[in-house]
Amino acid sequence: MKRDIYLQQGYKSLGVKEAGKREFHISSDIRRKYNFSESLYQLSGNVIFANIHGVRDFCRIANEGRPQEFAWRFSEVNAMGLIDEINHYIIRLYITQHDPKMWEHFLSLLDEQYGSNKRKKMIHLFAAMFEPLSVYLKQETLEDYLNQQIGNETGWHVEMEELWVLYLENMNPAFLPYRELFDDDTLKNESIYSVSITALRHYLSAGKPFGPESETLFELLEKPAKLFPHSLQQQLEYMQRYWTKHFHLERIFTSRLIKSLFALKEEYRSHSVGWSEGKKEIPMYTRNWDEPEAFTDDHEWMPNVVMIAKNALVWLHYLSRKYHKNITRLDQIPSEELEHLASIGINTLWLIGIWQRSYASKRIKQIMGNQQATASAYSLDDNHVAENLGGWPALLGLKEQAALYGIRLASDMVPNHTGMDSRWVAEHPDYFLQRRDLPYDYQYTGENLTQREGLGLYLEDGYFRKEDAAVVFKRVDFHTGDVRYIYHGNDGTMMPWNDTAQIDFLNPKAREAVIQEIVNMSYNFSVIRLDAAMVLVKRHIQRLWYPSLSGNGDCIPSRSEYALSDEDFDRLMPKEFWREVIDRIAKERPQTLLIAEAFWMLEGYFVRSLGMHRVYNSAFMNMLMQEDNQEYRDFIKKTMVFDMGILKRFVNFMSNPDEKTAKEQFGSGDKYIGVLTLMVTLPGLPMFAHGQLEGFQEKYGMEFTQAQWKEEEDMDLALQHQYKIFPLLQQRSLFSESAYFRLYDAKTHHHEVLESVFAYSNCYQDKHAIVLFNNNLHAVSGHIHWSSPYLNQYKELKKETIADAIGLMYHEDHYVIFQEQRSQLWYIRKSTIVHEHGLGFKLMGYESQVFWNFEYVYDAFGYYAWIYHELGGRGVPYNLIETPPATFQLEKEIKEFWNAVLPLSQQVWSNFSHSISEDNEISNEYNREQEQIQELVFSTQEKDLLEQVALRCDSEDSVRSYFQEMDWLQVQRESDYLYSFQDYLTPKAREFFAEDVNLVMFVHYYFWLKKLHLVGVSIEILESDVIQSTLASWWRECSMNQTDIEKLHKLALALVQNPMHAIHDRKELDMWWQVFTDDTFFMYSAGLNVHEDIYYYHEESMIKALSLIVAVAYFEQGLQKVVYQNRSGLNWIQQYRRWLHQLEKSNYNYDRFCQLIIK
Repeated sequence: MKRDIYLQQGYKSLGVKEAGKREFHISSDIRRKYNFSESLYQLSGNVIFANIHGVRDFCRIANEGRPQEFAWRFSEVNAMGLIDEINHYIIRLYITQHDPKMWEHFLSLLDEQYGSNKRKKMIHLFAAMFEPLSVYLKQETLEDYLNQQIGNETGWHVEMEELWVLYLENMNPAFLPYRELFDDDTLKNESIYSVSITALRHYLSAGKPFGPESETLFELLEKPAKLFPHSLQQQLEYMQRYWTKHFHLERIFTSRLIKSLFALKEEYRSHSVGWSEGKKEIPMYTRNWDEPEAFTDDHEWMPNVVMIAKNALVWLHYLSRKYHKNITRLDQIPSEELEHLASIGINTLWLIGIWQRSYASKRIKQIMGNQQATASAYSLDDNHVAENLGGWPALLGLKEQAALYGIRLASDMVPNHTGMDSRWVAEHPDYFLQRRDLPYDYQYTGENLTQREGLGLYLEDGYFRKEDAAVVFKRVDFHTGDVRYIYHGNDGTMMPWNDTAQIDFLNPKAREAVIQEIVNMSYNFSVIRLDAAMVLVKRHIQRLWYPSLSGNGDCIPSRSEYALSDEDFDRLMPKEFWREVIDRIAKERPQTLLIAEAFWMLEGYFVRSLGMHRVYNSAFMNMLMQEDNQEYRDFIKKTMVFDMGILKRFVNFMSNPDEKTAKEQFGSGDKYIGVLTLMVTLPGLPMFAHGQLEGFQEKYGMEFTQAQWKEEEDMDLALQHQYKIFPLLQQRSLFSESAYFRLYDAKTHHHEVLESVFAYSNCYQDKHAIVLFNNNLHAVSGHIHWSSPYLNQYKELKKETIADAIGLMYHEDHYVIFQEQRSQLWYIRKSTIVHEHGLGFKLMGYESQVFWNFEYVYDAFGYYAWIYHELGGRGVPYNLIETPPATFQLEKEIKEFWNAVLPLSQQVWSNFSHSISEDNEISNEYNREQEQIQELVFSTQEKDLLEQVALRCDSEDSVRSYFQEMDWLQVQRESDYLYSFQDYLTPKAREFFAEDVNLVMFVHYYFWLKKLHLVGVSIEILESDVIQSTLASWWRECSMNQTDIEKLHKLALALVQNPMHAIHDRKELDMWWQVFTDDTFFMYSAGLNVHEDIYYYHEESMIKALSLIVAVAYFEQGLQKVVYQNRSGLNWIQQYRRWLHQLEKSNYNYDRFCQLIIK
């Protein structure tokens, strides 16, 4: 329906007589000055600027050559026209209801007071200055126009009303910038204009009050300008608020009022400080009827996804440098790199920028001076793998290779827009938001930004001058001459994305095409990240592109004129787009995980109501970086009482391609590690940014083909990741779910909440974990006891203690043992104390702690009670679960005994070292020192200490057997031989021992370890970390690392439980080897590892073990000969050479060596 017909029907429905047409006041001189075409001033009473495109053209022409600061704004001209039209409507309503012959009576009054000639002169002058259209076009004379009868009125009456409205325009300060359009100075100076207006005011003051507050008609029409003299927006808002119902404006002006207000707000925003980036707000939760619970169930692999982002081009360039070869295709990514990612716990690889990019995007950047740039990764020509990356074959090759290591591929999907020169723009232009006219005074004189024949695509000139960022670009079909202006992609928070084209989601064909693209993508990617997903929620499509007539007009510039009623919008888009997508994926590709990049407080809505698998949680990064700890903890609490299922669907990250790097935001110290600990231990999906693991600080633009900075991997940070973070990733299932997640208020001993401390627990099957992090510089201490409320599966609000959360029974004799992952210390706590008072903690500034490996023990014999009181809350580096309880009671006695025998053995080792490396003078010194050692034989003190060990083992019988049934002199003779056995070495043997002076020290170590075992210390206790740590002091002078010491200890244990003293011939030796090669202690000392079910030894470790075995065997053979007169026929040096020969033939194969050694 045409606008003027609609308005005529609106007038008639209200009983208002339309009478003659009214025209917007543009003087004839102004019309000629700006050379306006007829279409711009065919504006009459009820169709004043009804076509908003005409208003834009009007301003465009008027602004040609006008300084920018004085440019006319279309929204203000449009508002003035609307105010004029409403004024005319109110006048017509008054005339209809109260004074049908008002103008006839008033003109008669003027004739009586001033004479008809002066009255006619005034109207003639007005009509000459503001010629009616028919007169201006010379279709009739002015006299004919004035004298013609229009309904109950003549042209004289129409012009008198127009003259009054002209006065209202001139007295309105908000109209002042446009006064040249309707300047009334000539009328004031050359006619009775001013006194006529005064007379009209007097005439109406005697009439019937008409306004909502009993104003006269004259007072009513002046009121908006008097109340809000400098704001057209406020004048219209006043009319909307106070006149709509009173004068039934909604029947005619509702849409016009709203759109005009939208246009004013929109243009004022664009001329103020620019568009803001928006607030980074915390998601809010509401239980609205239109936001039902509709989670999409996870498949078994989905909860434990750990994803890393890789900018494909930048990554390939980095890998080329790292592996010293040219890597340009996706299928050339080294398998070592994929294996490394899998080994640290990464199971999903997000490839950024693999799709065919826009030529226009690249060309724009080149025109702007960046010759090295490629197109943006989010301005796409089509969803096909770029040929420079190897195309589809390369992607499929990478997919197969990654699958071997359990890694899935993830990809971006850009649903909101395409590149401005995409295939769709060429083939399906109707898919895009567009218009046929220019929304603003844009110019398109630049180069054609497409390589497609027959098509022209042009970016607005202001962008290249860095003066403006137009909301549309120009598309020309050279075959048909069709010209249209397509909107750039835009989310309303910043400038338009100038290299993109915005898809119209009210177009059902466009919606279906996008859905099909997502479904097709799911055939090659297990995970799809949906870029800027929040802009495609119905409410935001409406807000940005089709603003609601009942909204506030906060839309994309120029889109206010496309405002729709809510009913019309719902009719055009009846269902949420994302609900359609998720339902299709669930039906056709259910093993696909969809991730929404969504903000604007929609996170809960996306996963709970729309059914998205995962959604970005930007609050994690922003608030933890800013240390808004209380606010972020409150956010978690609110989520827990609203719906626990939301927590597991968050994607937590410390950086993403649009943000500063993690290193720039969080550093690389304790704060970084602490926040990263939260990221990998909170429910949800942890996402690592490109370069985060390496500690890179450069932010990679979407147009980068390689890094601009020459950064090296931060090795200190890499070690932190290795020891503190990667073990957590490898246990991701322990943290990923939310059903058993509990958050705690950490409190001081005075019960004040420590808001900087994040404390929570979680579990998976029978495993539990507790995480603590102090996101503040200052140290804190306190305890955690009761959890925050949470909504359970039955929709009941519950709380529970930390003891209940980790499954701890309440019993006097129950204890809980657990390990802190960072320090590797083990702790023990009493069950009843944890139930009644919680768990205490101490945290330095930015310190994080992770407690896991929980074990619950029943203390039937008081061992754990003894450990609990002995430790007094301290942690120890020993596994309290695997270590036999008696170990800790034995530790003190064993340590005292060890410290007693160690000095003498060290002296022997030192003397022997000198004797084999110096001249005879030193050797004589060695003899003298050996004579002194003979005087320090195994004494009563050492015997007493060994007896104390036996008594602590609760094995008096074994003590009596060893110390009473055997001749004590024999014990002394064994130790005598130990301290002097090197004196019995043959020249060949002496050469053997001289190759490694630590052989002597190992013989002593083995000897005393065997004595501890003989008095009752079990192999299990001797194997424990506690005792092993105590005995390690033996090697402090030998410059050995921890692993070498552990191998020596394991080998000594193997020899203790597989004694060699009874081996007299080769047959007995072969039988011994058959048993010994199955000993796990020996296997460990030989450095065994398995590959494809084949065991391989570490050559250096195996040779070392064989030499130590020979040393012990030689010692035992000599001991039997000297002390017990038992002779052996084996030459151990010869046997050693034979073993080494067999070792060479085995080619590192352990089973093969075991077979060869007994041949």
